[in-house]
Amino acid sequence: MSKNVNNVQLLDKTRKIERLLHNNSTGKVVFNDICAVMSEIMNSDVLVLSHKGKVLGVAEKPESEIRPIKSLVKDGVGEFIDGDLNERLLAILSTNENVMLSTLGFDAEDSEHNAIIVPIEIAGERLGTVFIYNQGHGYDIDDIIICDPEGEYFPLVNTFRGQVIRISP
Repeated sequence: MSKNVNNVQLLDKTRKIERLLHNNSTGKVVFNDICAVMSEIMNSDVLVLSHKGKVLGVAEKPESEIRPIKSLVKDGVGEFIDGDLNERLLAILSTNENVMLSTLGFDAEDSEHNAIIVPIEIAGERLGTVFIYNQGHGYDIDDIIICDPEGEYFPLVNTFRGQVIRISP
């Protein structure tokens, strides 16, 4: 019974993302909207970064839920993250979950955060990075499936007769 409940919850979460993408009549990507939905679904703070390190979208949970990483984003959309940090993020070539932030050069005070780092790549060109983080708990396979644009987990989803929603071509 518990497994079926989890499957239904995962399906509901993916449908929220699907609705967001299909209800966009302008044809323009509103990164803050995408970040807000991902933040709600994953109970995390979410950033979308360009390949140059510019913050394209951000959604943060209340500070009472997740302590923000101030060294990551100081002012929000339109600002740039630290260049060295951006280079370290660009060196990540596939989705990485439960990343220890100390390995990316973050301060020890941020070591209680867990992150998923998702490269954004289309037609072989790196366009940016999605940086998702929370505080106090790791991510599980459902979280990884929700934010996996590379399709690494499509065979797993299909094996368990799940739904695959393609976000990018």
